[in-house]
Amino acid sequence: MTTLASSALTLAEWATRLDPGGKPAAVIELLGQTNEMLTDMLWMQCNDGAGHKTTIRTGLPSATWRLLNYGVPKSKSTTAQVRDVICADAGNVAMLSLPAGTIDCTTVGANGLDAGTLANATWYHVFAIGKSDGTVARLASTSLGAPTMPSGYTLKRRLGSFRTDGSAHILAFTQEGDDFLWSTPPALDVSENAPSASAQLKALTVPPDVRVHALINVAVNFPDGVDYLYISSPDTVDVAAAGSATPLNNFTSLTLSGGAAPGGQLRVRTNASRQIRYRFSHTSGTNNVKISTLGWIDSRGRNL
Repeated sequence: MTTLASSALTLAEWATRLDPGGKPAAVIELLGQTNEMLTDMLWMQCNDGAGHKTTIRTGLPSATWRLLNYGVPKSKSTTAQVRDVICADAGNVAMLSLPAGTIDCTTVGANGLDAGTLANATWYHVFAIGKSDGTVARLASTSLGAPTMPSGYTLKRRLGSFRTDGSAHILAFTQEGDDFLWSTPPALDVSENAPSASAQLKALTVPPDVRVHALINVAVNFPDGVDYLYISSPDTVDVAAAGSATPLNNFTSLTLSGGAAPGGQLRVRTNASRQIRYRFSHTSGTNNVKISTLGWIDSRGRNL
């Protein structure tokens, strides 16, 4: 096996030549050469969430002269898979290459808060920030549009958001690319009895000031009979829930005697005030709706 591995690709090496979709990756041919065109090349969207996986060639096969009636010795090139963690600043002025690191929320300035101390029950936006000389850092701020930048830093790009509890502790969450899930779902954002048939706007436990796709669990009770519930984004026109006409509904009770209690999970886009909209098909004194926020999907600055 050692002899074969020195001249033929192993399965492990072959895996590093695949893109995240499992297809053969385009190999970047930059061995021992400088290409001035690189500074003018077109950009492309990353293929791996917060970074971009590329395969680069790190060595060429051994060259040999072929002799008459002799075969050619086997040899192979070598490659390496690299994950580039890099983003454009919000103004598309420069690229910010951010190494692994942390934000110290007990300090103010680069790699800390932009001002003050960590507040109770407050949302913070996290930024990659940079100087014109290539220096980069992180920053947390309650302001989306105008964080207080440390001296010399002029570039910024929002990377995500976090929230504190009533004692200024950061609430735990997990992240996979653009997907954020609360480690422990917070208290119910909606728990209402006898809602009217008019549209209701309700704020969820998701980042403010930006539009995200909220991931929610919904439980509904229809004690009175046939009824429908429609949950939608405030960015769309407010229309009534229906059983056979557009936009239909998310939850329905089809029993004339009532008593149905359907539930399910939805993905709904919020407005910049963290709100979604729900609407029953008719007013009832006994209908009930509960909504729990599980997490959110955040484009993190790509659409600003």
